[in-house]
Amino acid sequence: MQKSGDVDRFLALAEKYAKVTELSAPLVNELIEKIVIHKAEKVDGVKHVTIEVFFNYVGKISVPGQREFTTNTIAKGREVRQILSYAG
Repeated sequence: MQKSGDVDRFLALAEKYAKVTELSAPLVNELIEKIVIHKAEKVDGVKHVTIEVFFNYVGKISVPGQREFTTNTIAKGREVRQILSYAG
């Protein structure tokens, strides 16, 4: 069970890093407890990868709304569409 002090600590960190423009090791270490990347699966020729991010003090946060992010990468001279899903 989370305590309100833990949430307050997380909110203080979120405010501290609200305007960050790039990730750094200290930022990631202070905000994130762990990242779990699940085995990739292909569905209709599109690679799906579920990524779970567990934050310090509050654990995994559910974000309402969009649950998938599309990224495009270049592999062997051709564009590859990937769907990154997060478990919320």
